[in-house]
Amino acid sequence: MISSKSPFLSINLRLVPFLLLVLSYSFSQVGIGTDTVGTGVLLEINDPSSTTGVLLPQANIIDLSTAAPLPAGIEIGTLVYNTNIASGIGYYFWNGFVWDRFNAAVGEMVKYVNPAVAVTGQNLSAVRTVQIIGAVEFNDNPVLYQTDGNTGVRIMDTGVYQVTVSLSLRGTYGPDRNRGRAEIDARIFVNGGARGPLYRSTEMNITNAAGDFDNGSITFTQSVIINAGEIITVRTARSAGNNTGEVRLRSTGTSTMFIQKTI
Repeated sequence: MISSKSPFLSINLRLVPFLLLVLSYSFSQVGIGTDTVGTGVLLEINDPSSTTGVLLPQANIIDLSTAAPLPAGIEIGTLVYNTNIASGIGYYFWNGFVWDRFNAAVGEMVKYVNPAVAVTGQNLSAVRTVQIIGAVEFNDNPVLYQTDGNTGVRIMDTGVYQVTVSLSLRGTYGPDRNRGRAEIDARIFVNGGARGPLYRSTEMNITNAAGDFDNGSITFTQSVIINAGEIITVRTARSAGNNTGEVRLRSTGTSTMFIQKTI
């Protein structure tokens, strides 16, 4: 038994208020420069003088497709300020595969929608370069972005580009009576060379009934270093596993490619 005069008991009793304070802050909102934190806000930083800012950690990211110099396995959404000129100075977040930049260069964006390639169009289950370049929804810089047929975009200035691809898909029961689970993988290519990871579509289940179909999609964003004159395309192929259905773009104008120059 420890007596009331025990030094051990005395020390621990003095820790109680401190521990209660820590626990209180652990489960409450935190305000810096303010006593009133907004509803639903975990952390609020306020400077009434409007003369200061918040400085986030800096990192020298040499390769945007790897987590380094941060450790492998970092959490998705981790935010840093990249100081590497070659890969692109600015704020980046880790999306689980590559570093994505928050802001793009003003006036250097383009968006395309797919042409008239519906269910009767190309079968993306085979190795295909997707016919995604059709109508131009907008092009801030026609000199920088030039179409190369209906499959590619020629980039006329060396830099880091953030590419967002959205494929609206339909899995079908093919003429050779294919059926089962239909999935495809998509990947960005630059001048015929693969860049970055494979992205898999949502599952499309096809029955053995003639004319049966199921809809799916692939959407991903990736940062890519592109040299002047190189052509960026998207290729697809059948996913590994039991994938026997055929997959095509769903209909005209439902799939898009959005490109923005970040540096």
